[in-house]
Amino acid sequence: EDALMKVGSWNSEICSITDVFRVNLLLLEHFLQLEDIQVRGIITIFDFKGLNMYHLAHYTPSVIRTLINLVQECIPMRLKGIYIINHPPIFNVLFAIIKTFLKAKLLKRTRLFGYDLKELHQLVPDDVIPEESGGTNESYDYDPLERELESEEGFYRNLSSYGYRDTPAQTEHKYDGLLTDKIP
Repeated sequence: EDALMKVGSWNSEICSITDVFRVNLLLLEHFLQLEDIQVRGIITIFDFKGLNMYHLAHYTPSVIRTLINLVQECIPMRLKGIYIINHPPIFNVLFAIIKTFLKAKLLKRTRLFGYDLKELHQLVPDDVIPEESGGTNESYDYDPLERELESEEGFYRNLSSYGYRDTPAQTEHKYDGLLTDKIP
């Protein structure tokens, strides 16, 4: 399975980088439910067409570390490849920072193609690559995915209730014999 993410289309005046992360985590959780992706993994293509300095300013070292930690340590997904296309030359500066945090395996699977996509066409089916980049992928109709996500809203709200605390909870737990309870 392959996924295309148009990073350069992000309007950071309307949507914060935190919201972008939230949406991407929601989509990752959705994709993790698909058996095909569980078995075969995923190749993600990031299209940076339209990316500019204003976008890059949101990617602080802390944000980059958090993003990479999520990808490498938290998401139980087989990432077969991360391909970055249509990135401006300034992205090379950001990627130089990113590389310092990547494990060797993920770094090996990450490829920057810039605007020369001949090699990408040899690696990825044309129906995944956008028309404007020489592929046959038309504008994606997000309506069915949106309806599917909305139909599973309860599941995702429940997932979002989990997390971690910086300090242990001070509540006392009484074991009541249920299998889901932790034994003190």
